[in-house]
Amino acid sequence: MMTVDPDSIRSRGRPRGPAKPFVPIPLRGLRALRIEASLTLENVGALLDVNRAHYRKFETGAVRLDINRAKILADYFGVPIEGLL
Repeated sequence: MMTVDPDSIRSRGRPRGPAKPFVPIPLRGLRALRIEASLTLENVGALLDVNRAHYRKFETGAVRLDINRAKILADYFGVPIEGLL
């Protein structure tokens, strides 16, 4: 049987350190904009090409909204990105 020295194994990709803490930030402004426009979770999710459940996670802060999607939403609702908060 062949033995492998664990110190000789190189990891792939970027070095992994401790995970950065994730602090959920609910996007209450985004929810308010959606409701004011009488749009459903499905309507806005389709704009971002995500399903209703995933879009809901953006509003609640369970999933981070990347800058590209934030720009799409801000442009759609006619507000600055800060207006989504």
